[in-house]
Amino acid sequence: MSEGRILKEYPRLILTVPHPILLLTSLSAKKSLYDYVLKDAHRFHPDTRLIGADSNPACSGAQYAKEFIPMPPLSELDPRGLCDFCIKHRISHIIPTRDGELAFLAETGKILGQENIHVFVAPPEALSKCLDKLVFSERLAALGMPVIPASSTIAELPDDHLVVKERHGSGSEQIGIDLTREAAEIHAGKLKNPIFQPYVGGREFSAEVWLDKTSRAHGVVLRWRKRVVSGESHHTITFRNEEWENLVVACVQMLGLTGHALAQVIVDENDSPNIVEINPRLGGASPLSLACGLHSIEWFLRETAGEVMSLGSTFKPAPGKSLSRVGDRVTIEL
Repeated sequence: MSEGRILKEYPRLILTVPHPILLLTSLSAKKSLYDYVLKDAHRFHPDTRLIGADSNPACSGAQYAKEFIPMPPLSELDPRGLCDFCIKHRISHIIPTRDGELAFLAETGKILGQENIHVFVAPPEALSKCLDKLVFSERLAALGMPVIPASSTIAELPDDHLVVKERHGSGSEQIGIDLTREAAEIHAGKLKNPIFQPYVGGREFSAEVWLDKTSRAHGVVLRWRKRVVSGESHHTITFRNEEWENLVVACVQMLGLTGHALAQVIVDENDSPNIVEINPRLGGASPLSLACGLHSIEWFLRETAGEVMSLGSTFKPAPGKSLSRVGDRVTIEL
C-alpha cells in the first residue's frame, strides 16, 4: 500500500489553521477529475475538503461530488465578488478547470491572496503567452522550439493543407482541420479572430508538468492520445521519451509557467515532435497523471503552506499506465 511510503516522503503536517478547503470550478461532468484531485489533496492532509462548483446546479458532476455548491459564472463576478464568495464558503484554494477562467483568476490572484486564498494558476504574463495562440507560436519559435507556425492571414502560409481555429479560447472549439486553402478561408469567416496553421498529421501525445512558484519542473508525464473525443483523451497511455520530456520541460520553464501545465504535441512522419499548444491547467485526462505520481495538487498545497519544495530528480512515471473513458465511467490501470 502506497500510503506508508507517503508518510516517509512527507511527514504529516500539524496544522495551526483549519485544513484546506478547495474549490474545483466548472465541475460540469468532471467526476473523475474531482475524485483524483480530492485523493491527491488528502496526501497533504486527510481532512482536506474539495467543493465542486458550477453555474449549472443540475450538472452531472453535482450528483457525484462529495460537496457541491452553485456558483455564478465568473463573467458575472468582479474580483471583490469572487473574493466574497470564497470567504462565505471558507475557500482556501481555487482549482480552475477551464481556459476561459484562467485570465480572470490570475488577475484576481492578488486580491484573493490578501485573504489568504490561493489560486492554482500561472502568473498573468506567462499565462497570456499561452492563451493567445498566435503569441504562443511566435514566442516559442523565437526560442527555437519546434512549434507549429501560426499566422493571422492565410497569405503568409504557402501550405495547401491548413488548420483554422480561434486565436483565443479552447483549441478544440470550432476548429477546422486539414482544410484546403479555399475551405480554410470559408471556415475563417465563421470565426471571431481566426489564425491559420499548416496541417501536421501524425501521432498525438500530451505532456503534463508541475512547476513550483519559481518555474522549476518537479515532474513530467508523457501519454499517447489513443482516442480523442472533442479534444479530450478518452484512451491514453503513458510512455517514456527522455528527449521529448526535456523538450516539454524546457518550453514550460522558458514560458515562466507555474503550477500544472498540459502540452499537446504531434509527432510527424519524420518522428519529430511539433508543439500544438500548452494549457496551463488540469485537463480531462489529468487523473491518470495524478494517479501515476505527478502529485500536482499535493505539491501545490505544500508550497502554499510554506514548505520549501526541494528539487531532486524530476518525477517520471513508468510506461504502460492507462486511462479509458466510456461515457461517465473512467478506468485507470496502473
